Amino acid sequence: MGFLVVLGTSSPRRLELLSLFRIPFKVITPDVDECIENIYEPQSIVMELSRRKLEGVISQLSKNKFFESIDAIITADTIVWMNGEIFGKPKNEMEAKTMLRKLSGNWHKVFTGVCVKIEDDEILFFEETKVKFKELSEFEIDYYISTGEPLDKAGAYAIQGLGGVFVERIEGDYSNVIGLPISKLWQVLLDRGLFKNMRIENGPRERLLNEGAQSLTTEELIAILLRTGTRDRDVLTVSKELFEKHERSLYKMSKATIEDLRKFKGLGKVKAVTLLAALEIAKRLVKEEVKLTSPTLNSPEQVFQYCIDMQTFPQEVVRVLFLDSKLRLIGSSDISKGTLTTSIANPRDIFREALIRNAHGIIIVHNHPSGDPTPSEDDVEITKRLIEAGGVLNIKVLDHVVIGRTFCSIIQKFRNLL
Repeated sequence: MGFLVVLGTSSPRRLELLSLFRIPFKVITPDVDECIENIYEPQSIVMELSRRKLEGVISQLSKNKFFESIDAIITADTIVWMNGEIFGKPKNEMEAKTMLRKLSGNWHKVFTGVCVKIEDDEILFFEETKVKFKELSEFEIDYYISTGEPLDKAGAYAIQGLGGVFVERIEGDYSNVIGLPISKLWQVLLDRGLFKNMRIENGPRERLLNEGAQSLTTEELIAILLRTGTRDRDVLTVSKELFEKHERSLYKMSKATIEDLRKFKGLGKVKAVTLLAALEIAKRLVKEEVKLTSPTLNSPEQVFQYCIDMQTFPQEVVRVLFLDSKLRLIGSSDISKGTLTTSIANPRDIFREALIRNAHGIIIVHNHPSGDPTPSEDDVEITKRLIEAGGVLNIKVLDHVVIGRTFCSIIQKFRNLL
């Protein structure tokens, strides 16, 4: 899914106006209650209705798999206002005639409220335009109604259609009368870098399509995940700064929490979730690759690759790998969390599941959140105890691997002590 804006409307006029921006967008019609109570100012009415439409669009989109890929949502509502009365869409020809008679020879106002959602920000604004009608004859009113144009338009006229001949004067944004104040909307989207991000973002994506993912730098790949930058920094700049902040290390970035990432300027909840999801997929890919390409786990290097997800655990975790007589993996289990001590890694807990699985041998794996894989004295001592217990149960302890930034095999390093 590429760059995408959603326009929440049923109005073909708003669709045509947004098309002028030359940005890809999808149209969704929100189903909302437009009954307004205890709101009397026209600008407040249109902003409230546009906000409700935004909620309606989000409600519909939350059920779709591409919701997280949306860069912006735009909703709007327009009313015609004169002497404290709202002129909505006429229900029939008689109501249209009544509206046009009231507008004839008089000034009225058109209000449009717009709600824009970009990332976690919601921008709500309105535009007001004054319109003066010329004096209309009964023949003109009847003729206009006979065309059918007034029947689905607020105020019973379309300024961009035949109704435009009745407009004697206008003060304000012409497009606002049609239903979307594109000048103010353009500025809102421009201030938040939407157009800049769209242009720059397409670079890495096009290169990926034409040259393959392997041709892109890490920063460019991150930029594709982020999709957009900020109002003053394009997405590639944000991506480079984020990578630099983590010392140009995906490993260090993968250890960050959602809260850590959201502290970085330019990363909202959606971007942070997307990054961590991609990094988690990478870890699972490595594990799956080990299982598919290495039918046996016969080296600490393979164990490290299979358990690479443990690098980013915030606390120590003890994992047991269960193997058959040919050293093929038949299962694994995280049996404890905390500090690896004799009280946490109890041999009884470790071997209980090994017996249930009828395992021939086991490999113990635990992580050091500090990143230093050097085994402690307790690590070596617990390894001795597990080897002794395994000998009694005829289940061989094949290795004890400590994972940090790299790894260390206790069996290999301390062979003379074991």
